[in-house]
Amino acid sequence: MIIILGAGGHAKVCAEALRSQRRGIVFEFRTTDFPIDERDEFVIGIGNLPVRRQIFDEYMRAGRTILSAIHLKTIIANDVELGDALQLMAGAIIQPGCKIGDNVIINTGASVDHDCTVGDHVHIAPGAVLCGEVTVGDMAFVGAGAIVPEGRKIPAYAFVPAGTIFK
Repeated sequence: MIIILGAGGHAKVCAEALRSQRRGIVFEFRTTDFPIDERDEFVIGIGNLPVRRQIFDEYMRAGRTILSAIHLKTIIANDVELGDALQLMAGAIIQPGCKIGDNVIINTGASVDHDCTVGDHVHIAPGAVLCGEVTVGDMAFVGAGAIVPEGRKIPAYAFVPAGTIFK
């Protein structure tokens, strides 16, 4: 059994990503109020970045392993550097030369093109596009369908609204 912290929409998508890799798996959805036994495998199924970071930091300090949820239909180039506790959803594409930090969500159908660097605790929302050589700072959020042209730098804690073209 795998415990998914959270019980909302993001938790359901995490469960589907895990299910794509391991058929017949059983999940238990929990709120953060319930402690996780050190023998339990778990995923952070919460989309809220500050909450995700707090949980990540707490469990990593305790020496725990947080599972990554990587959908079978994610495309990841061979030389991509991947951090811990990732959530890479169905249809996400990560091209060559990219570096993806810890506790990152690259959501459904998002595209991260060549040589991008994505910091820790970042959320790239569904359908967002990072063109080549984009840098995304820690804790940034790139909204659904947003486009970030080549070579741009998104600062830490930035919020890029859905459907926008980042200047």
